[in-house]
Amino acid sequence: MGLPALYIHDTTEKFPNLKKPQTTYNNTMSITLTKPAAQHVTTMTTDQQPLVRVGVTAGGCSGYEYVLDIIDETRFNDRIFTSHGIRVVVDPRSYLYINGTQVDFDDSMMGGGFKFENPNAKRSCGCGTSFQV
Repeated sequence: MGLPALYIHDTTEKFPNLKKPQTTYNNTMSITLTKPAAQHVTTMTTDQQPLVRVGVTAGGCSGYEYVLDIIDETRFNDRIFTSHGIRVVVDPRSYLYINGTQVDFDDSMMGGGFKFENPNAKRSCGCGTSFQV
């Protein structure tokens, strides 16, 4: 014997001011690139529509470290966002840790490279490539 079915009734006649649930969410967080990061990605590949995988792996001095790769194709269940014309791909597990992250690029001689601004990180190391949640 399974669980009882859930029935949803149309209540707009009884409650005309009640809004129906949205099917698309405008406030869904995503992974974004700043304009300098997007411009640097385009210098790293000759592909007209590059795919950039942003992810997380165990390691680094704070517990997790960021991974950024240019890829050729997506995988099943990947989340795909577009930022400044660049398609940003994130696997579902990494998305839990980096949802809302902004990736920037700094071209300075000392400490330059990709930088991650992660609202979920409780602590980050000095190098900026690892974090703790």
